[in-house]
Amino acid sequence: MAAALEASSQAKAYQYAAGLTHFASLQVVPVGFKLAAYPMERLRLLMQTQHTNKTYTGSSFSSIARTVSHIKTEGMISAWRGASPTIIRWLPSQYIVLFLKEYLSAALP
Repeated sequence: MAAALEASSQAKAYQYAAGLTHFASLQVVPVGFKLAAYPMERLRLLMQTQHTNKTYTGSSFSSIARTVSHIKTEGMISAWRGASPTIIRWLPSQYIVLFLKEYLSAALP
């Protein structure tokens, strides 16, 4: 009886670890895509907030080419400035959506 109980708990632990590994691997690709697209979001943000931002006075972001040249002067890493809070804010919402989808699909026929 004890051996069967131990085997059952080991099987549950393995399933739990496999589920976490699968879940973590499902989050790698979306984070990669989000990081790849983030420079365009940063350009859009710079173009939208150029009139209220005192740092960029005198340089007009009237086109994407001018904005890209401005990012070249700031450095390439500046294109990803602010990406960490975006990813940190985005991941928990994805976890909740995936959990609710799985839970509701199992609960509802």
